[in-house]
Amino acid sequence: MRKLEWPGIATAVGIILILALIMLGARDDFHLKDWQTVIASVVALTGGALAYVSAMAKVQAEKDSERRELERKKLGAYYRLGFALTQLLVDSQKIVDRTEYKLFATPEAFSAADVQLSKPPEIDDVWPDIEIFPKKAITDIHCIRVMFRDMEAALKLVPADYLAKRLMARSDTHFGRYLAAIDMLRGACQRTAQELNDAISELEAAA
Repeated sequence: MRKLEWPGIATAVGIILILALIMLGARDDFHLKDWQTVIASVVALTGGALAYVSAMAKVQAEKDSERRELERKKLGAYYRLGFALTQLLVDSQKIVDRTEYKLFATPEAFSAADVQLSKPPEIDDVWPDIEIFPKKAITDIHCIRVMFRDMEAALKLVPADYLAKRLMARSDTHFGRYLAAIDMLRGACQRTAQELNDAISELEAAA
């Protein structure tokens, strides 16, 4: 069903002006030339009002377009990073399962290459537009970047042929720092993923 629209300001003023002229024209003492100045003023005011309303409508339309574009950009960035963090949590959990102490666990040994965690490209891709992310998520995304830097530095200190044992991994001189960084990384990933999910729900509800 088509929505009923009210006439614009210019149309409304024009109708009123025509009705006034008809009413005045019906009088014998009415002379149009005596009202030329008034009519010109009304026409000028009507034109000004029309121009103002048109300009404001254009400004509002541009703002609405910019807002929709920003929301679309946010949704895309949130979904991409959220998916990457979810996969990162899965991959890091495999490392935790392999290195943490478990009762009756097989005394498995592992090298640096066995537990190396790759950084998803999305973490660096979103950094140039970090300001579009929720405030709390910005802090955790920064933490994730720092943790990857620390993890990379820690693994560089591990000799290529060095093997660590599962039961002693957390206290191992070479791997202790790396595994502690993974724990911090996982916490930041979990918080960020939840913050992004909340932000996505708000954006989709407002759409």
